[in-house]
Amino acid sequence: MCGIIGGKGKGAFQFVKDNLDLLNRRGPDSKNLVYIPNGFVLGATRLAMTDPHPRSNQPMINLENGDVLVFNGEIYNYKSLRLKLINLGFSFQTESDTEVLLKYLSFFGVEGISDLEGMFALAYLSSEQNQVILARDFLGKKPLFYHQSANNLFFSSQLNLVKKFIGPGGVNNEAVLSYLHLGYILDPMTIYAGVQSISPGGIIIIDTNTLKIVSKTSFKPQSFNKSIETSATMSIQDAIKVRTEGHHKFALSLSAGVDSTVIAIECQKMNLPIYTYSLKWSDSDKNKYNIDSERAKKIAEILRLPFTQVDVPNAKEIPNILETFVEAMEEPNSNPTGLSMIPLYSKIKEDGHKLVLTGDGADEIFGGYSRYEMASKIKLFPQIDSALLKNIILNYNPNSKFLNKISVSLVKAESDEFWLFWHLIMGKYHFKKLFPNQDYKKIHPSGLDYFKHLHLNRISGLMYRDLCTWLVMESNRKLDRISMWYSIEARCPFQSEPLVNATLKRMSNFKFKKINKQILKDWYPNLNSFPINTKKQGFISPLGHWLRANPKLIQQTVTSLPEFLMIDKTELIRLSTSVERKNFPEMKILWSIIVLNQWFTQNF
Repeated sequence: MCGIIGGKGKGAFQFVKDNLDLLNRRGPDSKNLVYIPNGFVLGATRLAMTDPHPRSNQPMINLENGDVLVFNGEIYNYKSLRLKLINLGFSFQTESDTEVLLKYLSFFGVEGISDLEGMFALAYLSSEQNQVILARDFLGKKPLFYHQSANNLFFSSQLNLVKKFIGPGGVNNEAVLSYLHLGYILDPMTIYAGVQSISPGGIIIIDTNTLKIVSKTSFKPQSFNKSIETSATMSIQDAIKVRTEGHHKFALSLSAGVDSTVIAIECQKMNLPIYTYSLKWSDSDKNKYNIDSERAKKIAEILRLPFTQVDVPNAKEIPNILETFVEAMEEPNSNPTGLSMIPLYSKIKEDGHKLVLTGDGADEIFGGYSRYEMASKIKLFPQIDSALLKNIILNYNPNSKFLNKISVSLVKAESDEFWLFWHLIMGKYHFKKLFPNQDYKKIHPSGLDYFKHLHLNRISGLMYRDLCTWLVMESNRKLDRISMWYSIEARCPFQSEPLVNATLKRMSNFKFKKINKQILKDWYPNLNSFPINTKKQGFISPLGHWLRANPKLIQQTVTSLPEFLMIDKTELIRLSTSVERKNFPEMKILWSIIVLNQWFTQNF
């Protein structure tokens, strides 16, 4: 695992040299840079995981042709790719996936990217083609940001470094709208004007001489085209094996849900050196927030696995945790779960772990979210392509629940509005109240195009878009930023490309009628003997309790946010009373505004 940085243009070399240390959290084990005669500079810091020896440090140069690679991530199928290259006459000096990737790209070019299985963000410089390729994995597990202009190209694993390179600039208003809608920002936008993200599954090819973009395209893993060859449980076992191979110990984020319990069962079965961790909110006003920890402890006891309960600090400490969270994320993210991850990963780091397994991704392929069950109950309603119904959904008003439910029951499943209904934090109704002088622009989730070969209905449409939007742009982004803030690599077995492919095909065979992780439960009937949560919870956070304990935080937002945004102060004050009014939808809006204000305060 690494942090990568590089580019070409005025001051690029000196900037990389002076700022390489700022990537230290992503790679504390080594750092280096190379300057190439064509004017490019490439730098990397390394968290040594695969072949943890100096010979595998980056940037890595192919001495046979002068190609250079900096790469953040892990290629889990690198051994099979290596064998393929050996059969073609290649030889290797390391045991790393980095050397395999470098030589694979040198031989197969950009077309070889779809053969990769794993998590990656890479910059590959081809000396023969005079091109640099920037690419990210299909599920966006690793970040890559860039700025491109007539005279400059600059990229990095960290958003703030690209922003620092291009200098003073404004906020991307469209990105702010995306955040207010959903609580996160949709790729390829970033919060900063002039800085973009490589989209998940995205590939950009740039001419190294002119710095012009030659092409922008995307890829789908070749694994998605393969037939199902192994049993379901073998697919899960294989995914865990390749993610833990060579590690003398690792942690598991155990939430007492089906997915993390399955990982714990398989790790125990394979006798892997696993240590389990769960969160507890000792000062919460409601015991339901501690169900996860209580049940996780019992599951660990049944499996005879080491267990550590991590206490989330007192609610009075939330402002301090929020400050750390916003700094780690670099962009605003309103999911309260992110704050809970701060003490969790801090403790895991304290205990000396460099690797964590999580169950992220299981809900999106096994139908684990409650919204899938709710969507299944409206499947008999006729589907209408109605502009009026779509407008009602976008005007989402929590006080008009009946009208919203009728609209979503009738609107077409493949429409953007159908997905947005289940995800909107702030619809047009509240947006126009808060920002009466601002233009409102609809946002577009992604995902359906990749799965045209599978069954499409209300549930599958939600799941595909959750997989390609919610998972990659919210969940995976948050997991990467927080884990790497503590120099920990988080790996997700349920996001194995072969497993995603096999599971979605099985779900499609059942026309997505088997939801609530029923297929996974069928594979593991012994789950009935564990005290798992029957409904999807994860590490839910006591948001209301946090807000009630921090009136000063609310007041600071009411006072300072109008300094950064043209916001209606009267409506902002009204939203600030949502805690007393026990209006949870508006409390979620309030929290997202608090996080946004914290981001502005820390960055401007």
